[in-house]
Amino acid sequence: MLNHLYPRVLLSVFTACASIPMLAAENGEHPPVTSRSVWRANNETVEKVRTACLNSGIRATECFVQQMQKAGASPEAIAFVHLLHDDAYLAKFQNTGPVSIAWVIYPYRANSNTGCLLVNGLPPVVDIDDLSRLPVAKLKSDPAWKTLAEKHPKAMLWPDDRSGMSGIREVQTPGGGQEFIAGYLVLEGCHACARLARVHYAFDFDATGKLLGAHFLDLQAMQ
Repeated sequence: MLNHLYPRVLLSVFTACASIPMLAAENGEHPPVTSRSVWRANNETVEKVRTACLNSGIRATECFVQQMQKAGASPEAIAFVHLLHDDAYLAKFQNTGPVSIAWVIYPYRANSNTGCLLVNGLPPVVDIDDLSRLPVAKLKSDPAWKTLAEKHPKAMLWPDDRSGMSGIREVQTPGGGQEFIAGYLVLEGCHACARLARVHYAFDFDATGKLLGAHFLDLQAMQ
């Protein structure tokens, strides 16, 4: 399994902030992401393309897109890759309404290459695993976090394991909006270290698909 090395973001360096947009692409006109945007290639095809591009003499991600086209990827699948600056392709699409869930694969990243994006809203792409944009003031003031941090001063927030391409919960909110609930892990200082707790954040969108912000929900210590 290919992997993606997530940024190691220490909670201690976070500053308190209000709910803020979490961008993974510039604002602007983009074609909507649909099931046609999925690259429906088997694992063997993906691995052949990835390996061939490692020594192609051009930028690996640029080569990957070229090889996707040769392998029969749809125009919509190619457009989606370009939306993410050629870094990832769409492996699974969940139509949840105005804002939907896109599961992506980063072919040249290490440790866990699967990511989750919220698409078709404003902004057009929201990377829920961009830890640098998560508001953490309420998390750090939570009694459970304070107890955990006292025992584990190296505690570190990481994205949850997204490899199963599931686990993001969408809830309809009053007024026609949407809320997406996502899990994160608190680890003992490194990606391979002990799991200390699970944290949940919610991402709120109004009825027009505009991102209102993200907010902390809870922390559950692991036994």
